[in-house]
Parts: sequence; structure tokens; C-alpha cells
Amino acid sequence: MRGKPQEITECFNPPEDLLQDLRQWGDRTSSLMTAYPGFEDFRCGGLAGRVRYAALSGAGGKPSAWVGATEPIAPLGERSRYVTEFFKSARQAGVRAFFMPVSERLTEQLQGRAHRLCVGAEPIFDLQDDGRFGSDSEELFKKYPRARALMRAGYVISSVRGCDLEAPERDAIDLLADEWKQSLRTSPMGFLNQVDPWVLSHSEEKRFFILKSPESKIQACLAAVRVPLANAWYFAEVLRSGSAPSGAMPCLILGAMEILAGEGTHEVRLGMAPLAYQELPPSYRQELSSRLIGRLLLGLSTRDTSLYGFSSAREFKRRLRPTRWEPLYVLSSSRPGILLALDIIRAHFPRGGISGALHESLDRLLRNKAAPYLTRAATLSLAARKTRFPGGTLAVAGVLLGLHAWKIATASGASFFGAHSYSPGFHEWTGWVAGPLFHNHAYHLAGDIISFILFGAALEWFAGLPLLAAVMAFGFWVTNPVAEILVRSLHGLSGGMIPHPSAWLSFLAEKDYGSSNAVYAFVGALAVFTNARNRTWLWLPFALNGVYLCFAKDSWLSLHHLVGIAGGALIASAWLKNSRI
Repeated sequence: MRGKPQEITECFNPPEDLLQDLRQWGDRTSSLMTAYPGFEDFRCGGLAGRVRYAALSGAGGKPSAWVGATEPIAPLGERSRYVTEFFKSARQAGVRAFFMPVSERLTEQLQGRAHRLCVGAEPIFDLQDDGRFGSDSEELFKKYPRARALMRAGYVISSVRGCDLEAPERDAIDLLADEWKQSLRTSPMGFLNQVDPWVLSHSEEKRFFILKSPESKIQACLAAVRVPLANAWYFAEVLRSGSAPSGAMPCLILGAMEILAGEGTHEVRLGMAPLAYQELPPSYRQELSSRLIGRLLLGLSTRDTSLYGFSSAREFKRRLRPTRWEPLYVLSSSRPGILLALDIIRAHFPRGGISGALHESLDRLLRNKAAPYLTRAATLSLAARKTRFPGGTLAVAGVLLGLHAWKIATASGASFFGAHSYSPGFHEWTGWVAGPLFHNHAYHLAGDIISFILFGAALEWFAGLPLLAAVMAFGFWVTNPVAEILVRSLHGLSGGMIPHPSAWLSFLAEKDYGSSNAVYAFVGALAVFTNARNRTWLWLPFALNGVYLCFAKDSWLSLHHLVGIAGGALIASAWLKNSRI
């Protein structure tokens, strides 16, 4: 059961000496985020404070880069020395090093000793100087009619400490976090962008703002982290229910700002908006355009189709009308280039780096696209397991291509092909095994291999290698014997009339090659995952093709196609029944 009261004490608790340093010197938006899991300490003798950093591993598990998390947690006058010592130690250790995100002030202090690259901007709200806050809520929500409608309808925003949350509220927030993770187009980000509402939830450094409907149901939750020296709060984790009404997020964010403004808070910060160069003066874009990687980032900022949806997040923050935007930088010991870009991606996507992020993005995309076509049981089973790259399908496809190349390139391959096929009138085990793996000609191979990869990869993605192997084996090596038994039985029961005598002789002489039987078995298995509205459109065309070949072409062994569909469906049904949650 989630949300037990004792989880408050079981959550990650940072060391008290780290919290003391953060309270004393933490003036950056993400300072307290360095108290989250995944960071190490770098200290320098004779200097107060520390650097919180993440070590990235390269080939063989050896460290390849040190990533300083925001600015050193140290007095302002000693931060540049900390950066210099950090870079020096990294060089001695043979690793790359950089800090992110850092202020323009720190980069100017290190001009000539480090390289900077602007990577985005942060929206900041000066609550005491912004005329919207401190007045009545009608004026605050004037430009947000949907948010205003929610307030008029009885929606309530409350502020509460984590340790004061009731178990049902904690459960509801857990569900919001789970729902948010499932909605992402890629895996959740790490480093300073971790989402875990319960880290620091026991302390004064974190508080929750909750939007409840008139029925007291939590519609959205905002976890704010203190920026101690700036008398500011960072809205670190913003979670919204999928069923929340339109306008819930601006309603919660602006309402939380109104509460904080009434308490005397100076600033609210929303965190960095990556590539938000249009919010900065032209001089920043001119500086970026002077180097190749900067021109690349500028191009991405105007054509942002990123998997993580940076452009939509940036636009949402812009519509909230922040008081100002502050540029944020990466500060590197070496000139920014492709290695720095890859290190930044690896830091934010610790589970597999860029390849892992792309795999999870594709996985989530396929799940979302497939969901409207699946049965409920298939959807639940798919949600409960981690999908995988279709390596088994591609490996077998490679074998099929290799065997065809052997057949056409060598005399031994051509001889083996001619002597080994599945034939109802001549039984030998090598033909039973090898026949489905060979193809008559290039067109036969192309049609079979494309459909084999398409349907096999889909089945392996849905259910994994074991089910794929079972269905594939049935298609390759069971369908022909079963079809032969059915035809022989039909011929005997009909007194030799079905198939008619000439078709019977053709049946006995038929030689079968090709992997299409496995394809039909894949189709039958996939039909089990498909809901009733779409299932028929998947298997019926293949079944009709099998019937057509039997009657129109007098190829009665083509019953193996129908056997493949039925067998694949039975195997997948048994698997889905045993794996249902």
C-alpha cells in the first residue's frame, strides 16, 4: 500500500551538514535540488562549502565526466576558486568537467579560465513588485478566464507541509506522479530535474500547494523548494491529473504565488526553460551564433520538436508573464562541442543516456499509438512489463537472408535448396526443418521478410522473446504437418472427392518453401491483443488469402496459413491468460 504515514521518515533524508551549507550559501534556484539522491561531494581544503556533482561513467564503467550541479555551495567570493579547483582535479583524474546551470555572474568571474555556453533562460516573478499579486484574485486571474472560472466554481488552493499531509492525500499525490511519468514522451529526467515529491518533504525547505475541486478531490499539486538566501521559492515539481479541468495549472501556480506574496516572499522561480533564447536580448543570440554548437542550439530553439516537449513548456511559462528572464549557462573546462552535448544528455537521462532515452521515447510513442486498438487485458499486461527491442525477430530475419544468399551464391546452397523442402508425398526431416527457412526467389523473399519483420517485431515488442519463439516455431514447423493431416483426413472422409483427384496428386507433389507460415502465426497472435472492433480487419484478409490459394489455385497445403492463424491465436491466448494482472 502506498502513502503509509511512516513513509515520511522512510524517504531519502539528506545529511544535516549538507542542509546547513545549503541554508547558509544556497542562493541558486536548484541549490536545494542537489540534496536529492545521485550527487557526490567535492571539497577543497581551506575553502568553506562544497561542490555537489554527478559522475558519469564511460566505457567499462570508468568515470568519463564530472557534472557540477548548479554553482558551488560556498560563499560568493570563493565560488570561482571552487570551479577552478574542480576543473583541476578533473584533469588530474582524466575526465571532462563542467557545471550547469550557472549564472552569468559566475561565468564573467571566470572569463578566460573557462568556457561558457548559454543553454536557456529562467522565468522569475518578483512578487512584491508585480502588481498582480497582493490584489484581489479577480484581478490576478483576469487574463486567465478558465482559471478564474475554476475559482468561481469553488476550487480551493491550500498550502501544506509534507509531514502534515494525510495518507489519502499522499496516495493521491503518488498517483499524480505516476500519471505524469506515464504521460511523458521519454523517460523522466534525472540530475537537477528529478521528480520525487517526498524528498525533503519532512523539512521546512519544502511545501506543497494543492488544488482541490469542490468535492475535495486533488486535481493538481505543486511541490515548492525554498531558495534560502534569496527569500524565494522554486516550483520544482508540478503535477496535474489527466482528468483535471482546463486552466487547472495556471490556477494553481498563480494561486500559490498569491499565497507566497502575502507571506512576504520576494521571488518565485520556475526553473530553466531550455533553448528559450527568444526571451533574452539579441546580444545573447549574437554570442551563440559565433560558434558552431551555438548555431545548432539556435536552430533547435526555433524548430523544437524535442521528445521532451521543451517548446510547449517554454510557451506555458511565457504565458504566465514572468517579471524577467535570467540567462543560464553551462560552464566547461574545455571548449563546448559534441562531447559536452552528449555529456549533458547523459546527465539528464542517466538510464542509458541518449540511446536509452530514444528507446523509451519510441516505446512510449508505440504504447500510446497502439492503445486504441488493444483489448483491455492486453493493455494491462503491456503496462505491467517492459517492452524490448525486437532483436529476436531481426536475428531470425538475418538468418533467412543469409540462407537465401547462400542458395543463390553457391552451388552447394542451390543443391541443398533443391533437395530439401516440405512435401506431403515425400517425408524427410531435413526438408521439414529447412524448407520454411528458404525462399524460391527474390520476390518471394522480399514479401515474406518484410511481413516477417513487421509482424514479428510487433509481437516481440508486445510480449517479448518467449512468446515470439513459441509462435514462430509453431508457424515454421507445426503448421505444415497439421495441414497435411487435415487434408489427408478430409480426403479420406470424402471418399477421395475432396480434394478432387487431380488436386490430390498436386497436393502430394507440392514442395513448400518460405517463412509465410510464421507470418500468419504472428497475425493470429497479434489478433488476440487487438480489440473486437479492429481484430477482424487484421486476420480476415490473411485468412481469405489462404482460402483463395486452396480453392482457386488447388494448393491444399495452403491450409497451413489458416492453421498458422489459429495456432498463433491459441498460443497468444494462453500466454495472455497466464500473464493477465
